[in-house]
Amino acid sequence: MSVRKRAFTVSLFFAVLLFSASAMSFVHKEETHPFDSEIMLASIYGDSTGSVSEESFWNDVAISLVTVSKDDPVYSWFGHSGLLLEFPGRRAVLYDWGRFSFDDGFYGNFIMGRLWYECGSSDALSEFAYLERCGRTVSKVKLNFPAKTKQDIARYLLQNDSEQYKTYLYHHYRDNCATRIRDIINKATGGEFEKWAKSQKGRSFREQTSRMLANNILWQWLLDFLQGPRIDGSATRWDEMFLPSELEKGVIEFSSLAENREYVCDFRNTDTRPADFETPQDRSLIWLCIGLAVSLLCIAGKMKSKTLYHAVSFSFQIIAGTAGTLLFFMMNFTSHDVCYFNANILFFHPFLLITAFLCMNEKKHRKLLVKFYKVQCFTALIYLLLSLFLPDIFRQDNTAQLCTIVPFFCTQLLLLNRTDTLKSNFQNSIHKS
Repeated sequence: MSVRKRAFTVSLFFAVLLFSASAMSFVHKEETHPFDSEIMLASIYGDSTGSVSEESFWNDVAISLVTVSKDDPVYSWFGHSGLLLEFPGRRAVLYDWGRFSFDDGFYGNFIMGRLWYECGSSDALSEFAYLERCGRTVSKVKLNFPAKTKQDIARYLLQNDSEQYKTYLYHHYRDNCATRIRDIINKATGGEFEKWAKSQKGRSFREQTSRMLANNILWQWLLDFLQGPRIDGSATRWDEMFLPSELEKGVIEFSSLAENREYVCDFRNTDTRPADFETPQDRSLIWLCIGLAVSLLCIAGKMKSKTLYHAVSFSFQIIAGTAGTLLFFMMNFTSHDVCYFNANILFFHPFLLITAFLCMNEKKHRKLLVKFYKVQCFTALIYLLLSLFLPDIFRQDNTAQLCTIVPFFCTQLLLLNRTDTLKSNFQNSIHKS
């Protein structure tokens, strides 16, 4: 290889690598706002110097954790949580932090990662009737709090429901309808709930969400693809309580906090929605088969039908390149912090949109394409070795994504280097048979 060709190969390698790595090296500013759960709890709730008013009244008030099963829309696949206040002689009120509107620029804010949600209250009987019509199971766990704590919680909920305090910046894992209630319960127990939950090992955010998403492997692949290493690594029971079902389980198991559980709406035996898995589901083998199937189609097309080869190669790289472009945008220009430092950008990136068109005339661009796929295969090899020997640093679980695209890179490199040999062997085998 001449010096000029070597220089070009090295330049191409670093161009791909630096483009990909640029999205992993930016330091993103964390989103903050004045209505963070812990800040509000510290400033509003739990004034230890105060005394309970009308203690007999608050002794009769019941506060319960309400957990709602999943529904059909994607945003409700993880279920829902709320706090129920039942007053003697009055209508029960349900408070929750899962309210949003599709109006007022919701989609633009969603794309940019600014998910403004609200706390709201509703008549409990009316809400339960609606959930029953939707066929969703609703359970209620009564919380064992003293009168002063119940009064503090009620005051906090009323203030959260006011126009000044109701809006908050939603986060999928750190600040949602379940974590808000988790923080309230923790404050009510003087921090003992958090201490207990953090003393127990839990599953990572990715492992927990895989249980909920595994019934739809396309959604599971896409969300795993977009989310980087921030949802991997060690976790505790405290972290798991971003899921309403895990919050309910933790509340029941924690000391004498929960008095009892009853079902307001019970569709456990008749619900036709696919049940969530009890353990994390790894679909890497399925995606490896899909990746190999694409590769086999490319091989078959290369040997027998250029039209098939061009169609498969072009379509696959357009899809992968589009996904990479979306990922690059979300990593660099949005507030979706779960997308940051995502190693998938090394393999899915906008360059694939270019190679998709170059492959349509591979004879003309053969040398360039060979260099490109060599770089991709070499990058995959280095990444796999680093993940194997430095798991604490390269901890992102993206096996399914690698299984999807790495076979394609290897096949393209093989076909571009050995096209004539493969075609000759194929024709000889047909002739002999």
